[in-house]
Amino acid sequence: MSASTYEQAGVFRRSLLTTATVVVDGAATPVLAHEAEGGERDRLWRAALRLYPGYAAYQRRAAPRRIPVRTPTGGPDEVSTRYRESHE
Repeated sequence: MSASTYEQAGVFRRSLLTTATVVVDGAATPVLAHEAEGGERDRLWRAALRLYPGYAAYQRRAAPRRIPVRTPTGGPDEVSTRYRESHE
């Protein structure tokens, strides 16, 4: 991977932390996001593997780099509340 590609990937990752969007039932809601760490990341990674087992192969190919996991800040309840409020 070229230095330019790494730079673009870094810009994309930082962008996700400031301009994330959650889509529920086809409706997009802007949210803040953070990179999950520790137990939160482990729990979310296991959930991602249940939804798409192919992530395990992706992680093996990316080793030793750890695949970052982003999640809406405030957790699912806050995202659900924002979604409901934006559609009332």
